[in-house]
Amino acid sequence: MERHRRTRTFFLDAFTPSPDLRCQNGAWTTTEPDPHFVLDRPLPPGWLRLCAEMRGDVRGRFEWHVRERGAWRCVVRAEASGEVSDESFVYLRHEVDGLRFDPLDVPGTFRLDRLTVEVLSRPMLLWHTWRRKWGQVRSRGGVAGSLAKGLRMLLTGRLREFLARGATALGRPSVPLPGAYDPIAAYRSWREAHRLTEEDRQDLLARAEAFVDPPRFTILLVGRDERSARSVERQLYPHRELMCVEPDAIG
Repeated sequence: MERHRRTRTFFLDAFTPSPDLRCQNGAWTTTEPDPHFVLDRPLPPGWLRLCAEMRGDVRGRFEWHVRERGAWRCVVRAEASGEVSDESFVYLRHEVDGLRFDPLDVPGTFRLDRLTVEVLSRPMLLWHTWRRKWGQVRSRGGVAGSLAKGLRMLLTGRLREFLARGATALGRPSVPLPGAYDPIAAYRSWREAHRLTEEDRQDLLARAEAFVDPPRFTILLVGRDERSARSVERQLYPHRELMCVEPDAIG
């Protein structure tokens, strides 16, 4: 496990090409229908970010495989034709023995401009989730509406739905996976790991009350949700006010 902490990103030079692959002037050529690059490293449970950029004139299919107890299992499969720029996210429920990238499933020549595997930390996972979700929202249009919908979910206490929608930004794997990331369970675990003691709460409250010119917040609560209102009232920061608005008032 210490080895996983030291190395979190692997590049092309960490992969071993199959014997049939030959590289000349930056172009890879194979006469076999199953060329591949193998990352012979154990990878820990969690999320992986897999990136591949390549160019070629051959029409085929590329795949990512994980090795579990010596057996390969496909986790990503997509078409390879012309220029390919692919970013895939895969969740590993258990540690795997290695990773394999198959650039083609037919003989041919291609240029592999990028091949990276990143073991995602929690902050990086959140960053990529936000980045992809923002990209999806911008491409569809209606940014203001999407932000308002997300804010309304939070203000009405629909945290489960908010997290579930965010997790879909990483996309679904192109082949079935046994096991999936549970954002609610992950959030619950994070809360347990960061639970405040009474001493912590008193210390934070004293710091907030000591501000000379504190920032003040207005929290808008849509509807008469007593549970959400009580949750706001339990917050430590004292320089705030709560406003309740009927849903009909905001359209």
